[in-house]
Amino acid sequence: MIGKEVEGNTKKPLISFSEGDDEYLKRQIEKAWLLWKLDRKDEARNLTLSLLEKYADNTEILEFAVMTDMETGDYKQALQRVQQLESLLGPARKVLKLKADLYIRQKKWRQAAEIIEGLQDEYPLIPEMQSDYAYTLSMLKRWPESVDAYQVLRDVQPADKDFIWTYREALIEGSASFSSGLVYFYGPGSLRRTVISEDITFWPLPVLRAFFDLSGEWHKRNQEGDLESIGKSFLSHKMKGEWFINEWVWLSGHWNSAYLDRKDFNEIGISAEFRKGLFRSGGGYTWDHLIRDPIEGLKYWGKRDRFYWRTSLLFFEKITIGHAIVNDRLSVDAEKNQINGESSLGDRDVHDFFTDLTLLKDPFLSVGCNYRYAHWDKAFVEANQLMDFIENERAYSLELYAEKRFLEKCAVSAGITRNNDRKRKIWSTYSFGSLDWWIMEKTRLSMLFEYNYGDSGTSGSGDSQVFSLRVKSNF
Repeated sequence: MIGKEVEGNTKKPLISFSEGDDEYLKRQIEKAWLLWKLDRKDEARNLTLSLLEKYADNTEILEFAVMTDMETGDYKQALQRVQQLESLLGPARKVLKLKADLYIRQKKWRQAAEIIEGLQDEYPLIPEMQSDYAYTLSMLKRWPESVDAYQVLRDVQPADKDFIWTYREALIEGSASFSSGLVYFYGPGSLRRTVISEDITFWPLPVLRAFFDLSGEWHKRNQEGDLESIGKSFLSHKMKGEWFINEWVWLSGHWNSAYLDRKDFNEIGISAEFRKGLFRSGGGYTWDHLIRDPIEGLKYWGKRDRFYWRTSLLFFEKITIGHAIVNDRLSVDAEKNQINGESSLGDRDVHDFFTDLTLLKDPFLSVGCNYRYAHWDKAFVEANQLMDFIENERAYSLELYAEKRFLEKCAVSAGITRNNDRKRKIWSTYSFGSLDWWIMEKTRLSMLFEYNYGDSGTSGSGDSQVFSLRVKSNF
């Protein structure tokens, strides 16, 4: 048969016909498709280009040539051929579908969505078209619409593994949700921190996502040597809004209030994100954040104003290079400062230079390295007696990260980072493992365990561990 002839000898025509015979052309097109399916794509493309020299207006050859152009990344040529097809066939469904596929390849999500939306009116239940529509909506950050599109698709075709996970990604981003969580921190010595939270997410507008969180926090450290005993517990709540202007830019703002020692501590923050092409950038400013780490921040009513900005470039969808800057303005309540009665503790600046390389896609595997420079310009010499932030850092780190999805219900990830602070002559190793288990179609159980061996930060010197548990239901 045809398939056997192609596998056995692909350098000869399947059947010898004269070049003017329509049957010959039909067989050559079949041969090109078979070569393509056999992953002999260079041969298929060469055959297609040779046929185009003789049959420049043949729509079947042009259609196949568009596909090979997109595969090789020759999008300019692909668009010219699509326009040629459009002049021959008019706005036919397969021509518009090819144009939408081309725009998706080029990440021109708006143009792709416009074409597919027009086709959706006439062909609403074609699974491939519905899948493209749902995907482009998610790329446009039109999350609620994307979820609706995936829901329609879920009803008209059997769910496979790839579809299930893309559907869940849209579900996480674009649907309302309710979750309950627990975070338990076991720090050096007797330091303990527990946070129990309940939160809800909803969409008051198609472009506005709202978030509300209510938390109870317990912080404790026993007396150890020169360190005094501290125990604080309080409630806090947070409201946040995210406005998705378009697929490149989104803004957010939040208000967080903590009720500590019969006093309200109100935090306000704004941020912005921009992503287009290779470029990613984002940052923001937060006022009056109540400091929990170090724990002395709760005793002296420590506050932090923070400006941060991060910029990175992504090359070849696998190499990331970037820089982040953080400026913290630290303060305490002046009446609680028994040293000199001053409020300001000074400024702390941090610079992070980082790079990351993706080694594998499935399972996902990446390796990264980082250089961190930090300096705390203290307002007075004894400032660290109130809250002991790290005064100087010159730290290098190397990180390995892996992620894998199993079947249709489980996703696991793990990572390990080796750190060397040459300024303080300290080595430490941070590792973590996480599990996401979909116990129901729209309900997920998430667990995370973190271990920092040789930790020597604001929590003190010694190993630290964090255990997190959360159940989240989307609806």
